[in-house]
Formats: sequence, structure tokens, C-alpha cells
Amino acid sequence: MKKTRNLSPIEYYKVIQKEYLSAKIRQKIARSGYWRTYYRNLANKKSVNIKSFSERNNNLANIISDSSLYTQLMKEMTKDGFPNFTYKNKDHRLKLEPIDYVNFYSVGVDVLVIPLNKLYKVAARNFKERTVSVMIDGERVDYSPNDIFRIL
Repeated sequence: MKKTRNLSPIEYYKVIQKEYLSAKIRQKIARSGYWRTYYRNLANKKSVNIKSFSERNNNLANIISDSSLYTQLMKEMTKDGFPNFTYKNKDHRLKLEPIDYVNFYSVGVDVLVIPLNKLYKVAARNFKERTVSVMIDGERVDYSPNDIFRIL
């Protein structure tokens, strides 16, 4: 991600809204109470910044007050199945992305298998191969994140 000091005000506004959504998703998928609280607090801080920016700019529409913008950005972030989370830099991505993947596709969570239009529970996941496995009729079947939708 670019440093915010190099962004135009509108680009900054878009980035901070994406950071807010990243924090909200991470809050929902975090395994420990510590991290759920951390991401809830982070999302709250981003929310304050988004509202403040909006108010300073003639109540500019934002994802907190406009559900259609929220839905649109959420679809953009999850269009490939696995969320396009925000990361500080490449090193941060290398460290955190595998954890995000494991948490997002935790064993036992519900996913919609899009080609079958049915709900199943995650049986396994493989970050390196970018696959998620579900049990169908007693058989483990691997899917790409593009073919499944995580129920939050």
C-alpha cells in the first residue's frame, strides 16, 4: 500500500475505507479475543476518521452511512473469494497473509460452494496451493477460493 502522505485526499478516503473493511473482516475471523478486540478498536478508529473526512467534505458518501457503498466495496474486496486485505508493505503481507488465509478459511466454518450452490463446512485449506477443501458425500473435494464464498 502507498504511504498516505503520497495520496490525494480522495485516494486517501478510498484507502481508509478499505482499511476499515479489512479490520471489520479480521475482527470477525480472528481466533483469539485479543485480536478481535484489537481489530474492533482499529475499525472504530478508522470509522472516526472516515466520518470526520466526510463531514469536512460536505457529508461525502461513505461506507458507514451508505449501505450500497459498503456492499460495493465489500464485493470489490472479495471478488476473488479471499479478501484483498490491506497490508502496510510487502513484508507485512508475507507475514500476515498466510495467517489471514488460515483464519478466513478455518476448519469448520461455513462456505457456499458456488458451482453447487450449497453450503458446506471447510475440512482443510492449503495456503501454498490456494485451495480450500470441503467434505461432499464423505469425500474431500478441493476448490479454489474463486469457487467458494465464506459465510461471515
